[in-house]
Amino acid sequence: MKYLRAKYIKHGVPTGASYNFKSEDESINVGDTVTTGGNVKMIVTDIVDDSFAKAYGEDKVKSVVKVEVDSNVKTESV
Repeated sequence: MKYLRAKYIKHGVPTGASYNFKSEDESINVGDTVTTGGNVKMIVTDIVDDSFAKAYGEDKVKSVVKVEVDSNVKTESV
C-alpha cells in the first residue's frame, strides 16, 4: 500500500490544498495524475508514510488509481 498527497485539478492546474489518499499501485510517483473514479483527476504532490492513516483511520482514506496517458493522442498548443 502506498500513501500519497494530491491536489485536485481545476481548469488544468493543481489547485488548493493537498489531500491524503492511498493506492495499491506501487508505481505511482510525484507528478503522476490519479483519480478516485469518474472525471475527478488529481496531481500527486508527495509520497508519505502511513502514520497519518493510522491516526486518522486507514478505512477512512480514499483509494486512487493512476490515470494512464495515451501516447497516441496528439495535443496541440493554442
